[in-house]
Amino acid sequence: MAAASYATSMLTFLLWLVILINRSAAGTGGFSLPVVSSHHGLTYSADGFFVQQEQLGGANLTTIRPPMAQYGWSHAVQVGVGTGQGRNLYMLELDLTGDVTWMQCRPSDPQLQQASPIFDTSMSHSYSNVGPRSPICKDPYTPEGRNKCSFQLLFHGTFARGYLGTDDFSFASSSSSSGGSNAETIRGIVFGCAHKTQGFLNHGTLAGALSMSRHPTSLMKQLTNHGVGQFSYCLAAGGNSRGFLRFGGDVTHPSGARRTAIMYHGTLQREYRIRVTGVILDGRKLIDITPGMFRGSFGARGGCVIDVGASVSKMIHEAYQILENEVADHLQSHGAHRVTVLYQGLCILATPDI
Repeated sequence: MAAASYATSMLTFLLWLVILINRSAAGTGGFSLPVVSSHHGLTYSADGFFVQQEQLGGANLTTIRPPMAQYGWSHAVQVGVGTGQGRNLYMLELDLTGDVTWMQCRPSDPQLQQASPIFDTSMSHSYSNVGPRSPICKDPYTPEGRNKCSFQLLFHGTFARGYLGTDDFSFASSSSSSGGSNAETIRGIVFGCAHKTQGFLNHGTLAGALSMSRHPTSLMKQLTNHGVGQFSYCLAAGGNSRGFLRFGGDVTHPSGARRTAIMYHGTLQREYRIRVTGVILDGRKLIDITPGMFRGSFGARGGCVIDVGASVSKMIHEAYQILENEVADHLQSHGAHRVTVLYQGLCILATPDI
């Protein structure tokens, strides 16, 4: 008798998102909300988004067009890091939940194979350590010695540990097809140099992760502090399709796309959360799954975390149990037979028709 595991979750999340990194995003009108800013050089697009007109460190962020690629369930962005002989192009996994961008640095234990040489801080003349007395070096980071600030993190089963530093990050722009000499460069970006990793599934290509969360040391938050409050991304569906990462309000919205509001729970919130109100199965709303079930699914804050790096979608057990039983009944009504498999969820008997 053979059995096939059906699924651990039936939720499918919207993969095209436009995210406004601002307290205004707590509104109920979706992501497209006007922003009032004290920064000069801002103009508004027709849908209310603001566009950064002035340049940040010589970079025009609205022209940034970094290439993206998919490796397994990971979506990666091409980023140039460093200057001079220490500069290389790296593929960093897009991360919406982590505290800080990080990558392998020499010496690295283990020294994992990746698409580009492992970053060597001594070869980049623009690299600087984040010191123990820096205002950046506070929880969750730890002062260490006379001139270092250490970090450690868990990222989708990966453990990484090392030291914080700053260096120049560059991205391909609309006027260049790769992160070459015509790339837009942003100076002094804080990131983590990882000298120890465990469990990092990098597909022999990825060098680390690009943090776009709301944490103060994420790449997006560092840009937000300079008045750049919006980014957009689209994830490839496989095959020959390609995703994108954009800054500014000039991204064309896909035809028929729907919007939902980002939940806001104060400045300490690091993730992007959306409110879940129910589940629909085969066109029928499951009335036993109520909005209240999701209000406490992530502590007191509730909601559902948007995590592009997760391999499966998950939901609170109370709601999932109802969903699993409904799916089982639906399958059995079409002739399927449910079977029990140790340590598995919903399984059905494999037949020529299933």
